[in-house]
Amino acid sequence: IAQHPTRGEIIAATHGRGLWIMDASALRQLSKDSLNAEVTLYRPNKVIRWRSSVERGSSGTRSYVGKNPAGEAAIYYSLGRDARKAKLTISDLLGEELFEQEVSVQAGLHRVDWDLRVESAGPGRGRRSLLGTGEYLVSLRVDGRVYLQPLSIVNDPNYAESTVSAETQLQADFWEAVLGIQEDRQDARSSNQDR
Repeated sequence: IAQHPTRGEIIAATHGRGLWIMDASALRQLSKDSLNAEVTLYRPNKVIRWRSSVERGSSGTRSYVGKNPAGEAAIYYSLGRDARKAKLTISDLLGEELFEQEVSVQAGLHRVDWDLRVESAGPGRGRRSLLGTGEYLVSLRVDGRVYLQPLSIVNDPNYAESTVSAETQLQADFWEAVLGIQEDRQDARSSNQDR
């Protein structure tokens, strides 16, 4: 077990190739006072838009499968007592709302995951596109009071900025979806031929 020196993530590994990483940013901010406070919105960890890579590998005659990080923003908040109404909103620095969700009003610690996708404007309306890197604002409105925290979204630090642009990632997402549909159709054809 180890702790990442700058991101504060907790890392657990076994000698048999098992590796788990947990975002502990909210846990590091927890205190008796924050849990007893009427409302606490914890500062979210910086979101890294990791570049997609192959999830399968091989070691001689053995194969292994891994799951890449989800690339979501994890937002934690706690309520010292039950509330009547609570809503979480994420907006850009100009105030345009990008995400909005009614959230739990029960006392305790809560987590909300956001996939960094927003509704597309103009042609293709109804599609959801991946949000670009930058600074955003998380606001939690509980019973009329508003609590704020910044949210940073950055590109994979292992690659040059230009190689992981939002457009490049959108293209990768598009082809991944197309290829996934093709694989699903091929699987369906195969199972129909087997019958």
